[in-house]
Amino acid sequence: MTRQQLIELVEHRLVHNQVGMDTVEMYSPQMISKHLELAYNYVLNQILEAKKKFGLPSDLNSYAKTFKGIEIKFDKNREEFYVKLPAKPADIMRNQSIRIVAPNKSLKDAFMSRINGAQNYLMSSLDVNNLEQGKYYLEGEKLFLINLPDGLEKIQVIMIPSFDNYELDDEIILPREGEQLVVETAINMLIQKYNIPADNVNDQTGL
Repeated sequence: MTRQQLIELVEHRLVHNQVGMDTVEMYSPQMISKHLELAYNYVLNQILEAKKKFGLPSDLNSYAKTFKGIEIKFDKNREEFYVKLPAKPADIMRNQSIRIVAPNKSLKDAFMSRINGAQNYLMSSLDVNNLEQGKYYLEGEKLFLINLPDGLEKIQVIMIPSFDNYELDDEIILPREGEQLVVETAINMLIQKYNIPADNVNDQTGL
């Protein structure tokens, strides 16, 4: 589904005639989109923690996008190399939204790669993520890079962008079950925020 379709689905599910409520604020696309973003982050973190509990692909690479041609810059004050990410990463614990960092032309020479299994387990408590070839740390939308290969000018980053980085007509990278879980979570957040009686919410997902 696109971002717009997810917003409309949540809007459709909610009752628009709550007495005494400011329905314009309550059901505005901006408000719904914000709660969808929170729900999207929540679901991704739950997938990371619970793995196959939700019946969704537990490899977060399944939800990532590839961004190529990102120019490497140098911060003279810090004497460190960095790139400005083309999108805000999704808010996933331990910076797990950054999946792969590699030279622009070759994934096989990746110097940072998130993989399932023992390596992720061993790395899970580290603030600075590292492999033998290099290290990185994230500050806002800047990715600082340590121990880069010589002569590298551009890199590619495979990452999970935040929900609000998708345009309205962009497809959100989620399987069908994930879409339903994000919609249900956003609706539950809105119910709690505005104290909407649960009986007043249409329970047909339309998915």
